[in-house]
Amino acid sequence: MSSVALAATADWTEAEQRQLEALARQYPASSHSIVAQCAKIAAGLPNKSIRDVGARLRAIALDPLAASTTPTPAGDARHEALERQASALLQDNVEVVSAMRENLQKIKMLDNLPLMQKFSDNVNATFDLLSQLDAQLPPFPVEVNTMFLTGAGLDAA
Repeated sequence: MSSVALAATADWTEAEQRQLEALARQYPASSHSIVAQCAKIAAGLPNKSIRDVGARLRAIALDPLAASTTPTPAGDARHEALERQASALLQDNVEVVSAMRENLQKIKMLDNLPLMQKFSDNVNATFDLLSQLDAQLPPFPVEVNTMFLTGAGLDAA
């Protein structure tokens, strides 16, 4: 077990673990998105956040997205490559958001414009990668407001 998994398992009481397992059966991943599942489970665990629940589910392999011990068929190598690329883009966006947060704290709002464009480009590239998968993906429920990326909102400032 990795150090991340150990950290995720270290601070759970037996009662919390039993409650987590009961709630995981009540809100199965087959009926809920992973975010919805973690949110609903966290609501039943007053001392745990959604992130705590997600990390715990992954660590104890109740999460269907957790790494499997079964070998990957050769046909899934393409999917794994796409997943690695998408993961890299999403990790890049985590760093972009962190830089944007720092700029906001330093009141350097205009420095965020190129970062917002990079964020948008990464999101679009991620969607392009996901569209290459054979699976049917649900529609993305959020539309990104790009008004400031084009400079349209700067005239009022």
